[in-house]
Amino acid sequence: MAENKCGKCIACCKYTMIQIPKPKTKGDYSDILWYLYHENTNVMVERKSGKWQVISYNRCKNLDDKIGCKNIQ
Repeated sequence: MAENKCGKCIACCKYTMIQIPKPKTKGDYSDILWYLYHENTNVMVERKSGKWQVISYNRCKNLDDKIGCKNIQ
């Protein structure tokens, strides 16, 4: 089971980010376009590492109005 990271900061409560393989083929680039067709979604490449990532800017449903987590007791 994955570690619960809630409560350590609020950064990931406002977006999610996953690493994707560096595109090599026309089909890979087509997949990246598919990500970009979705609202509030970007693709970025980290300058230093060259890692490709998809970022979706959507708030966590457990983030309350006071910028705290409803899941943490």
